Amino acid sequence: MLCCSAKSANSDRPTAGMQSLELVGLSFPMEDHMAKFSPAVLAVALALGLTLAACQDTKTRTENEQLKAQVANLQNQINVMGDRVNEVTKAKDDLAKQNAALKAQVTWLKGHHHAAMIHAQSRRHHNRAA
Repeated sequence: MLCCSAKSANSDRPTAGMQSLELVGLSFPMEDHMAKFSPAVLAVALALGLTLAACQDTKTRTENEQLKAQVANLQNQINVMGDRVNEVTKAKDDLAKQNAALKAQVTWLKGHHHAAMIHAQSRRHHNRAA
């Protein structure tokens, strides 16, 4: 069982001067214990920190590459859609011109047809009278 306490060398009262670590009945001075394990703990913490930083850096790079690929894909889609918009606009303009030409033709045919009908009717009336 691990128990940490601060004891004086001469009494059982805790003091700030001499600290010791009692581990299963054995007593080690805290300063010596911390001095032995501090560089090791620092090295492990540093190694873990660098590993985590490298992991995060790799993860960030991977995410950046994925985002760059997505941006390139979206730019490509924008270009394709822009081309399609231009094609549809041209087709609409062509259809508008055809529509205007057909309307003009219908107007001309109505006027021409009416004149032709009048001419045909007058011939019929003229032929009956004769």
